[in-house]
This record gives sequence, structure tokens and C-alpha cells, in this order.
Amino acid sequence: MDRKFNYGLYITKITVFAFGILFFPYFYFQYQDRKLLSEISELEMNVFHMDRVETNSFTLEEKLMMITESNAELMHIELKTGDRYSLYEARRQCFRELCKIPVLEASIYGPILSEINITPYLFLDSETPSSSMLIWKGFLTIKDMKYQVALEEESGKLLLIQPVGKEDAALNIQWKEYLKKP
Repeated sequence: MDRKFNYGLYITKITVFAFGILFFPYFYFQYQDRKLLSEISELEMNVFHMDRVETNSFTLEEKLMMITESNAELMHIELKTGDRYSLYEARRQCFRELCKIPVLEASIYGPILSEINITPYLFLDSETPSSSMLIWKGFLTIKDMKYQVALEEESGKLLLIQPVGKEDAALNIQWKEYLKKP
């Protein structure tokens, strides 16, 4: 009888100890939160409205002109990849966008991700430095043809794709259709 009583007491101690470890912190912090929330009064805040702010973003035509033409008022700075600018994600986005242009057949003959050689550049306008954009520029090869590409970081769209050395009319037509799509 004494042995059964000791086992019962032992199981009760373990149960109380487990309850203390598992449930006591939960109830304690619930109590502290209720106590803290009852002490906080409403604060009046000024809300920042994005629709009232003048945006200094570029239109698609301005972005294309910045990339294709050499502009004296335009500076570009090569950035390092790392935590903030992921080369892997940029390569994946570039491949996804290349697959949207059927004439390239990038999904069949396209480059593997490591063959997409792109680098991030920050484009700044010297007249209005607050208007800037981040572009991934580089080269890739599809079906033994080398292409120059430019991918915009913000929208994830290809701003430029053109073969190096010669013109491709079918590619230009499909690329312009691609740019019109949202």
C-alpha cells in the first residue's frame, strides 16, 4: 500500500512540475499583457499619406532612354551583390521574364541560371538625385546567340533585350508586346 502511495505521489509531483513548466509561463504572460494593455492610453498619430507625396519615379520610356542612350547627366554605380541584392533571385527573375518572350524559346534552349551574367547598377540622375532606379545589366547566351539584357529591380521586367552584333525584327516585335503587358 505504501509503495502505491509513493507511486501516486511521484506521478502527482511530475504532473504538477510539468504543468508549471508548460502552462505557468503562458498564464503569466497573458496576465502581464492584460495589465500592460490596460495602462496604455490611445496616442494621436500623424499618418503619412503616400498619395500626397510627389513621386520621382521614371516612366517606361525614360527608363529605356536611360539604359540605351549615354546621357551626360546620368551616373551609374556598380553595386555589390550580397544580403540586399540577391544574384540568385535576379537570375531567376530574368529567366522567368525571358520565358515570356516566345521567340527566344528560353524554356527549351535557354541558359541555366549560372550562365546569366548580370550585375546590379544604381542609375542616378544628376539633376534630380532623388529619382533613381536599380537595374541588373549583363549578357547571356541562348542558342549560341549572345544577348544584352537589362532587368529592372522594382518591377521585375526586362527593359532591354537585344542580340549583340545584329538586329532581330521578330524579337523586337515580341519584346514591345511584352513591355505593354502589365
